[in-house]
Formats: sequence, structure tokens, C-alpha cells
Amino acid sequence: MRPVTVPLESPNFYLPHHGVIRESSTTTKLRVVFNGSQKTSSGLSLNDCLHTGPKHQSELIDVLLRWRRHPVAFACDLEKIYCQIDVHQDDWQFQRIVWRENPSEPLQSYDLTTVTYGLSCAPYLAIRCIRQLAEEHVEEQPLGSSALFRDTYVDDIISGANDIDEVQELIFQLNRVSRAGGFLARKWISNVSEALAYVPSDLLSDTETLRVQDNNSLRALGILWNNSTDDFLFCFNNDDFDFRDLTKRKGLSFIAHLFDPLGWLSPIIVTAKIFVQNLCTCNLEWDEILPYDLSLQWNEYINSFQTCPVIRIPRWLGITRDCSSIELHGFADASSAFGAVVYLRVSSAPLKRVTIPRLELCAAVFHFSRPFRGGHRLFNFSTSDFPEEEVSVNLYSDCGTNLVGADPELRSMFSAASEEWKEMASLLSGDDTRWKFNPPGAPHFSGKWKAGVKSVKGHLRKVIGSTLLTYEEYNTVLIQIEAVLNSRPLCSISDDPNNFDVLTPGHFLIGNALTVVPEPSGFDEKISRLSRWQLLRRMVDDFWKIWERFYLQSIQNATKWFNQRNLPQIGQLVLIRDERLPPAKWSLARILQIHSGADGHARVATLKTANSTLVRPFTKLSIFPDCTN
Repeated sequence: MRPVTVPLESPNFYLPHHGVIRESSTTTKLRVVFNGSQKTSSGLSLNDCLHTGPKHQSELIDVLLRWRRHPVAFACDLEKIYCQIDVHQDDWQFQRIVWRENPSEPLQSYDLTTVTYGLSCAPYLAIRCIRQLAEEHVEEQPLGSSALFRDTYVDDIISGANDIDEVQELIFQLNRVSRAGGFLARKWISNVSEALAYVPSDLLSDTETLRVQDNNSLRALGILWNNSTDDFLFCFNNDDFDFRDLTKRKGLSFIAHLFDPLGWLSPIIVTAKIFVQNLCTCNLEWDEILPYDLSLQWNEYINSFQTCPVIRIPRWLGITRDCSSIELHGFADASSAFGAVVYLRVSSAPLKRVTIPRLELCAAVFHFSRPFRGGHRLFNFSTSDFPEEEVSVNLYSDCGTNLVGADPELRSMFSAASEEWKEMASLLSGDDTRWKFNPPGAPHFSGKWKAGVKSVKGHLRKVIGSTLLTYEEYNTVLIQIEAVLNSRPLCSISDDPNNFDVLTPGHFLIGNALTVVPEPSGFDEKISRLSRWQLLRRMVDDFWKIWERFYLQSIQNATKWFNQRNLPQIGQLVLIRDERLPPAKWSLARILQIHSGADGHARVATLKTANSTLVRPFTKLSIFPDCTN
């Protein structure tokens, strides 16, 4: 902070502040808290006038789950992260405080020159700076940048790798990147002490436990990580909560301070929630003392928490490079409450030798599903039924520079490969496997599949806009959009009036129609209030709304309905346009009757769906193209 040198009459805001004692802290016992929400004479506070910025913070549950994958783990924090980030000089006057070193001195005005804890924009500014720092060093320090990007929660970094050498290299790069931005990583702790061999001793943590928390607020139930046993354990802190003269308000306050981000203690916590839910049916006032029987029930519940310190959960999931299978097993049940749990099962087995035909099939699918550098993709793929004896494949692609260059590169790789790969190359060429290029400058030769790619690109740009996505987020959106595209009905596969099955691209991929589980829509929420996962779901929903309309219009005959040859026919399978449907869900029906108006022209049809009968105008119907055409 700096003494104020400009006239005090200039626009400014004085931040109220007070000190908070944190006995649990190993470094900063006294923390200063600034109140940016204090109302002024105008009725507004500084926080009312500030933008909070978009949510860039990774969800704590995601950071913890990624951390649990690493056999060798470590944690550290960035020292005084807010104080290392300067604020533009034009904004100093809105972070003004009064201060004096001792009570005998007069009050002096000071301007805070760094990001200030207590302002609504502070978390965004800190996280955005960390992400910018990671982006600027991703080329020379890829491991360190990735850890800052993916494994950081506020000022804590929890990451790891598969072995000690990898972790030491990661720590080296992480220190290089953080120091380049003026940040000091300290309080290092690891489950393997050798991993921290090159970290200065004064920067090591002096405890064997790490407290996992979402912010600096008081928590009644917190999670600790014991690095010596590599276990999560729970600690119950009831010293700061007064359970005498229990009221409904105190009960709710206690529940709000229970911290269990991964849901491990849900069976315990849900008991408290059911108790408070029952209180609401007793018509008690917020500050009315509970009756004796209810207070006794609450005390029994609180006493049960004394067993929490013995609850231990291994941090590491047991995943290694040699895992032969990883399975998720989910269970759900309901009684007075409903809940679900998912277990991870990891198993290892001796490696099996893969047959050459199987490798050929994998190679063909790989070329079909993976993008090449430069943004080009192999778009079309045709094959026989893949008998064990032979594989015949045609690969079609643009005549892009990268793809044409990939052709001789692959040939060179085959030539330099081992004997097994040479045998595979011989089999591929012997079975007439061909890679066909379009003529240069003629993407229209690709026909329908190129037009489909073009439409997807356009809609995708509209949906994502300027939002920055991580690789995993972008991959998630694309996979869900891929499911939407491959769910589209192409044509009817039966003339049976009771059959509503249609042919979809999914049939060519997996032999059946794709199934997508519907999820709650995020259209009712503001974008700024969505979590990262909800934001991705919103993008998929937006894409669906736009693309579904585009697709239905593309197959709907543009000619006027009263042209006799374009009229829907009784028994014909049609698509019903319904904006309420979730992604990848299509409303199919057979035409039972056609109704003419007073002018003799047919504009309405009675339809039979799989579950009901309804009436719709022709404008809400899309007719499938003739499969024989």
C-alpha cells in the first residue's frame, strides 16, 4: 500500500477492514479481511459496481479426482497470491483504507495497490492471471503450465505423476513458471519424501497433514490428507459452535459448515438435513429453542461425529499404466432419502498378443476417428464386415497439404517399422486398402459429408463464441455433439405401420441407434452462474436447438404442401418438429389420416406415435427422403 498523495475529494472508496485470528494456520495467524460489500451513502457498495468476471475456477471435485489418479502426489500453495498481482494505478483510489501503526499516531489514508481480498472481482483476477501465466509458458514448461491450469484451486496446487522422476521434473517446471510471475510456491508436502529432494527445506511444510477446503471460512467438518499414510481422513471441529439452547437457525448454520465435496459422508450429513427438514414441519420460529426430545435427538447426532477421525479413505485410486481394465460400478437406493454411490474397480492382467487382423481393424478405426495436425480430418470410411481373414478399406479425405504429406510419412513409418508392422503393411496393401484424395481445390467433391462438416463448424462457432475451453472440455462438447449428429434419422427401415424404427448413422458405427441420457437444461440460468459442466451442457443444448432446426429444414420439402406430389401419404413415417425435446431425441410418427380444409387442400394430419395419437399441421412435419433414391 502507498500513502495517498492526491486530493481526498477525488472519487474514492474507503474499505472497512478488520483482523481475523486463524490458529490453524501454520504461517499467517492474523489475516486482514476487507469488506467490499459495505454500503455507502449512495446505497451502493464497491462490490455492487464491480464485475465479478466469468467463472474460470476449476471445480474442487474435479481437481481432487484428478489428484487421486497419481501414485506419487504432492501439494503446495502460492504465497500471498493476491498481494503478488498489481492493480492499475487508476483504480488504487477505490481500494483506500485508513491506518496507523499505533494508537498515538493520527489516522493516515493509504491506497492498496494489489488485488484485495474481499472484493467480488478478486478471485477472477487472481485465477485469470494464473491461467495467463500458464498459457505464456506452455511451450517451454508444458508440465508446469498444465499443473497451473488443471491442478490449481485458488492458491493451492495439488498434482502428481506416475513416478518420482516425473514428479521432480514437474516440480522443477512448476517453480520456473510460478517464479516467472512473481509467485512463490511453498509448504510443499508429498506422500513420497524423495519427490521433494530438490525443494529448499525452508519451503517444505512442517506438518504431515494438508487441510482440503474450498475457502477460508470456518468449517465444522473438514477433510485432511495425511501424506505419511496417503489417506484422506475427517476431523470434526465443534469448539466454534454453540449447541446450547439449540434453535432451527443454529442447526441450519451447522449444516452449512459441513464440508464433504466428494460425498463420502453423505449418509452422515443427510441425517442432519432430514432432522432440520422435520423441524420445518413443527412450525418452530427460527430462534425458538427446540423442545427437549428434539434437543436430545440432535445431541445424539452430534456425539456420533466423534467417530469421524477414524474414517480413512485412500487417496490413490490404484490406477497405473499396466491396468488391464477400469470399471465403474454404480448403486442407488431410496428410503427416507435417496442416494447413489460409484465404485472404481481396477484390475491388472498379463498382456495378450493382439492378432494382425485386429490391429488392422484398430488402425482403420483410428484413421477414421482421430484428427490430423492442421485441422484436417478423414471424413468417410467404408469397409466390409471385417472377417478375421481379410480387411478391405477405403479412406477418403480432402487434398489438404497435411493429409497429402501424411501419405508418404505413413509409408516411411511402415518401411522403418518392426517386422510385425511390415507384415501389417503388406496385408493392408494386399487387401487393396486405398487412401483416396479429392482433387485439389475441390472440396465439393466430398458431397454430403463435407456439407455436414461445414454446417457443424458454423453452428459450433456460434455456440462456443469467444469462450476458452480446456482440451478435456472441448473434447467433451465435441463427443456429445458427435452423438447428436449420429442420432439423426436418415430414413425408415420398415413399411410396417407399427414400426417406428429408423436408420441412423449410429447403425453404421455400432450396429444400433445411439442412446443419450437426457440431462436438465441450463436455459433458465444465467451463463455467469453456471458451473463449467453446466456451461458445457448449455453449449450442447444450444447446438442442438440450432442444428436440429437446420437438419429438419434440410429434409423438409420446400415445395408448397398443396402440390399433390409432395403431400404426405397415409402410413408414411414422418418426423414431428418439437422444440421441447432434449438433444438426440426425435419424435417419430406414422400418418393415420389426412384432413382437408374448406378449400379442399390438405394441411393437417392425424399421427400415431409409439405412445399416443395426435394431430399436427403439415408445417410441423418433415418427410424422410426415399431410401431407394
